[in-house]
Amino acid sequence: MDLLINPIVKNFLITKLEDNNNLNQSLLFWGESDLGKLTTAKLFAKSLLCSKKEFGGCNQCKNCTSFDNQWHPDYLIIDFKGDTTKVHDTAKIFEFLLYKPHLSQKRVLIINNCEKLTLATQSSLLKILEEPKNHTTIILITTNPQKLLKTIGSRLLWVRFTKPKQNDIIDFIKNQYPIDSKNLSHILELSQNHPARIINYLKNPEQLKATENNIKFLNNLAKNNFCEQSKLIKELMANLQDKEETDWTDDKEKFIKTNLKKIINDWADNTEREIYASLINNNLLPAPKIKLLKNTVQLLSYVDNYNANYRLLLEAFCITTF
Repeated sequence: MDLLINPIVKNFLITKLEDNNNLNQSLLFWGESDLGKLTTAKLFAKSLLCSKKEFGGCNQCKNCTSFDNQWHPDYLIIDFKGDTTKVHDTAKIFEFLLYKPHLSQKRVLIINNCEKLTLATQSSLLKILEEPKNHTTIILITTNPQKLLKTIGSRLLWVRFTKPKQNDIIDFIKNQYPIDSKNLSHILELSQNHPARIINYLKNPEQLKATENNIKFLNNLAKNNFCEQSKLIKELMANLQDKEETDWTDDKEKFIKTNLKKIINDWADNTEREIYASLINNNLLPAPKIKLLKNTVQLLSYVDNYNANYRLLLEAFCITTF
């Protein structure tokens, strides 16, 4: 399992694992995206289910074998990847919590992107958190803990994830992947030292190329007049629609929205990097860069929350930004 975990988080989880009498309190893994929260949660779940209670699992007992084969009866992960939660996923949560362990001494439930739970579901979950069962550990994962009910947050043990030190990242990558220093520096810069992004770029070079192309597209928009910008946006939307047809996607709008959000996120990350570099070099923050970041975040919010004409949104972004 590719994982670069913050030493403070790792030591804390090992302590919790050793304190078997205090494992009934549910946990909240929170922090920026792409810091390994979900991967760490899976690793800790395996540790809790392991017969020997070894961190990362002993990989020998029946519990570890069942977990690795993805059919452990005492383990459930619900990952809300879309914009809304699904009724049957919510039902699975409460059905799972009804039963006692079958194979292990514990039952472990992971809910990723838990901020997408409806208020009604959070209220129902709160009742369970108020009277936790000794045999059940719940791990909630989010980048936006403020979206959870305050009463939910007060009953969770918060575990914050932060970026590892760059030297630790470099040592980890060099031990795991063959890569030269020049390419590694480029990937570290693009990923802003987020471990999950780094590993994704190393494993999927096409993702790295896509991010680079998205940044080039933004730069092309910035240096052209509105007429040329409109042509570029038209070509982008046409390419997304062509790709949608090739991939046999059922929901055309959803596909285009997902890919457009990825492009806009890459723009925001790139602008953030440029602003951060200005701060590091003690340069004055250029007002156009601040405006670009503000408008990019606003554009992402519009695409994320509303059903709109995406081409018009992009053109409006160009008019108000450049």
